[in-house]
Amino acid sequence: MKVRIISWCCQLSTFVTVVAIIQTVVYLVIASLTVAWVVLPHTETVLPPTVDSYTWQGQSHLRQSVTVLIISLGVSFSGILSSSLLLVGVRTQSRYLLVPWVVVNVLVLLALLVTGSYLVMYFTLVKEEKDYVLAAMSSSLILISMFLIFITILVVKLFIKMKQKQLLIRVASSFRGSRASINYNYKSNTDTIRSNISSHSCNSNTETAV
Repeated sequence: MKVRIISWCCQLSTFVTVVAIIQTVVYLVIASLTVAWVVLPHTETVLPPTVDSYTWQGQSHLRQSVTVLIISLGVSFSGILSSSLLLVGVRTQSRYLLVPWVVVNVLVLLALLVTGSYLVMYFTLVKEEKDYVLAAMSSSLILISMFLIFITILVVKLFIKMKQKQLLIRVASSFRGSRASINYNYKSNTDTIRSNISSHSCNSNTETAV
């Protein structure tokens, strides 16, 4: 059973490592694209010297862009940090380093699930002109959240397997220690008995000689 748990844990660790690396790359790409989307459209607005170009709508769009940038960078930073901790936890077999990744991904998948559901209902039920194309595109957020649920379950399973593996190692080491102590005590008792027998024999021989 110990061999099966360790083998399953190793396979799961490999899969989780690959997922963590892919997620790190995805978060880096999201952060880069968001920065490019926020910075590039406003270069033409900032360069002209006329003050009239700064309209209320432009300022509102700029605030929205900055808000999106802050949220995107915050999510990306949290994702990269939690994925790095996940990699370190898998590498060092420290199961508590998996907890930040689980927390971050639960929050992300809930946000994706709520946002996707809202957009699908908005484009199909609330909006007067139905837009099923955007609704189908919005449903991809729900699919991503479902995939994250599956990955989160696997990471939780890896957490449990790591705990079982550590318990098995402790029990095995404790059993080895107890067995070694028993063998040592048995050997010591045997040597004592033999020494007592030999000394008793010597005493008997001495008394016979006398």
